[in-house]
Amino acid sequence: MASWQPAFDLRADHEAQFMQAAAAGAVSTLLGSAVVVREVWPAEVAVDPFLYRAVAPQKRSVTRQFRCTA
Repeated sequence: MASWQPAFDLRADHEAQFMQAAAAGAVSTLLGSAVVVREVWPAEVAVDPFLYRAVAPQKRSVTRQFRCTA
C-alpha cells in the first residue's frame, strides 16, 4: 500500500503569511496605543523617532514584497 503524499507543501508559505500578519498587527497596536494614550508614554523617550524606527522594518518588508516590476 502506497503512502499518500501531497503534490505540494504550502506550510512554509502559510507560516510566512501568518508571521507577516502578526507583524502588521503588532505595529498597528503600537501606533494606535501611542496615538490614543500619549499621556502614558515615557517622558524620556521621544515618540515620533521611536515610532518611525518601529515602523521602518515593516515598511521595507511591504515595499519589497509588493514592488512592481512592469
